[in-house]
Amino acid sequence: MTIQEWRNYNKIRRELLDFGCIIFGGAVRDEIIHNMNAIEFYKEQTEFYLKNPTKKNVFNYSDKKISPNTIGRLLIPNDIDAFIKENKRNEIITYFTRKYNIHISKITDLSYLKQGVPEGQFTIYKIELTKKFINNYFVVKIDLITINNLDNEITTNDLPLDIDFDVNSLLWSKQKGIHSKYDTPNSMHNSLMLHDIITNIQNKVAIMDNAFLWSNVNESNLKYTFIKEYRIGKLKSKGWTIKINFNIYNFYKITEFAEDDSCIICLKQPKEIKYCVNFKHCNCKPFVCLECIEKEYKKVMKCPCCKKSIMSTDHSHIYAYNEIHLFKKFICE
Repeated sequence: MTIQEWRNYNKIRRELLDFGCIIFGGAVRDEIIHNMNAIEFYKEQTEFYLKNPTKKNVFNYSDKKISPNTIGRLLIPNDIDAFIKENKRNEIITYFTRKYNIHISKITDLSYLKQGVPEGQFTIYKIELTKKFINNYFVVKIDLITINNLDNEITTNDLPLDIDFDVNSLLWSKQKGIHSKYDTPNSMHNSLMLHDIITNIQNKVAIMDNAFLWSNVNESNLKYTFIKEYRIGKLKSKGWTIKINFNIYNFYKITEFAEDDSCIICLKQPKEIKYCVNFKHCNCKPFVCLECIEKEYKKVMKCPCCKKSIMSTDHSHIYAYNEIHLFKKFICE
């Protein structure tokens, strides 16, 4: 990576923000890593030249052997994921066509790639921008997701985001800067949350808090998409430490419960549902139907009868990785 390559990427990212795009995911995370390391590199560079005033141009930014502890300065995001309103798409593509060699490799309705997304509401354009400088070609890949039939400004609620790790939950807009998907009206809470996420990025620690792990599952046709195991492996291969906060449930066919029982959330009776869960850490009777636990799992932190917590944060526990691997055919696409 050269400084010129970084400048080219940074320019494209700024242009997307200027058009009103919301950038999200790995591009935001990786740019934070780059900036943190670049700041530390320039501090070391300044100290070096103050101590060695006669030496010139030896503390080279692009030299991997120089300041290996700030090697993250050479990181450039592989691609940029961005949301924009559909009526801005032609303007963006026309603009980039004038400045770059542009190739749109694929146009797909997002509902074909992502479960639960309404058909026709989002379209993903896979774009490659290429520019020649000196003797090299610089390529930036963009997944431009357009939101159709939206008249107002884009809000977080408009975005079909499934966040796997906290470090991938950041968004970037020109209006709000870098912020979390989980922003609330409490600005102090948001500041603390953003600080925690950025600290985890700095320490290369990724926390997953939406893991679904099922026990006594025995039907091979059941598939869940809450965890994609390759996402864990991808970060681990880059030296990240993975921590998983997870809830553990017993998985049942509804026929195992009496007809007069009901889901503690939606109150549906067994005849109305097919699958349900109760809690692995206690033996109490209440159950939750599968549909409710998928939607409301963050609110169901304790058994409603004995009040025992169903969440485990013991990251060394076998469930934290091995059970994900064991049941991957049920929880991965």
